[in-house]
Amino acid sequence: MFARWFGSTLQKVVSFHAYVGALMLVLYMIVTLSTTAWSFVLSLQQFLFEGKELVDQLSTQAEVLHGLALSFVFYKAFRVMVAFAESGHLSLKYTLEIAIIAPIVEIVFNASALSIELVAVFGIFAILTSVTYLFFYPVIRQVDRDYQKMVQCD
Repeated sequence: MFARWFGSTLQKVVSFHAYVGALMLVLYMIVTLSTTAWSFVLSLQQFLFEGKELVDQLSTQAEVLHGLALSFVFYKAFRVMVAFAESGHLSLKYTLEIAIIAPIVEIVFNASALSIELVAVFGIFAILTSVTYLFFYPVIRQVDRDYQKMVQCD
C-alpha cells in the first residue's frame, strides 16, 4: 500500500518537475526570440539609416538564424518534456531528432566559438545518430505509434 502511494506521489513530483522545466523552456524561448528579433531590427535600422557596415549586419543575421535554429531545438525539447510529464515515458523519436539536430545547429552556426575537437565530436555524433535513426526508422516509427496508442488508452 505504501509503495503504491509512494510511487504515485513520486510520479506526480517528476511530472510536475517536467512541466516546470517545459514552462522555463518556453519562457527562455520567448525571451531569446524576442531579443534576437529586437537586435535584428536595430541592426537593420543602423544599416538602412545610419550607414553602418554590411559585414556587421551579416554577423547579426547569422546570430538571428542561430537563435531561430535553437528555438526549433527547444521546441522539440518542449514536446519531449510535455509528453514525459503527461505519460511518464520518453518519445524515442523526438529524443533522437533532438540528438541529430542540436549538434548540427551548433556546428553550422557556432563553429567559430568551438574547438576543432568539439566540432569533430559533434559531427561524428550527429552522423552516427542520423545513421541509427535512418537504419531503425521503421522500428522507431512503430514504437512511436505504439507509444501514442498506449497514451491514448490511459
